[in-house]
Amino acid sequence: FARDTSAIRMGPAPRVEAIPSASFLPREPETWEEAGLEIALVEQIVLRLLRHPDGRKIPAPFDPLLAFSTNIDPATLVDEAFLHRVPCKAKEPDPTRDEFAQVVTRLASAMNVGLPPGSVSYLLDRHYRSRPMRFCHARDLVQQLVDHAKHMQTEALATPEAWDRAVANYFGVTSST
Repeated sequence: FARDTSAIRMGPAPRVEAIPSASFLPREPETWEEAGLEIALVEQIVLRLLRHPDGRKIPAPFDPLLAFSTNIDPATLVDEAFLHRVPCKAKEPDPTRDEFAQVVTRLASAMNVGLPPGSVSYLLDRHYRSRPMRFCHARDLVQQLVDHAKHMQTEALATPEAWDRAVANYFGVTSST
């Protein structure tokens, strides 16, 4: 899978006209290529972050830590030589059903969202039968409940209807998956 990166140059930054508008940034990284963002452009941006144009290190009054996060296998994004430039890599597995339920419960408590008995089970059974769970989904879905309640000037309550609305809004779907 090695790719020749010799064509990637550290020249001037691309002109704004050459990059699609901010609306090209997808919620999920696997749509980058569909949106027209080439892997070479991603590599070029990262290379700019990792070194000064003349090759010198940039001094900083702190120890910088550059972190990348993706749910895509890094080997499909960049070649092996590029991966060597990122010395520390960590894989965060998806949560189990119990872990996801715990996160939802804790967040709901912290965000003052009422959780009737069976509420989290409904969410998982109805909307996560075939959808992979991500830790961020718990936070974002509970936030959907809070935002809707605030808009409606009501108490935030995680009813089945509220979960259905939050999932439909968050994932852009109208039926369960």
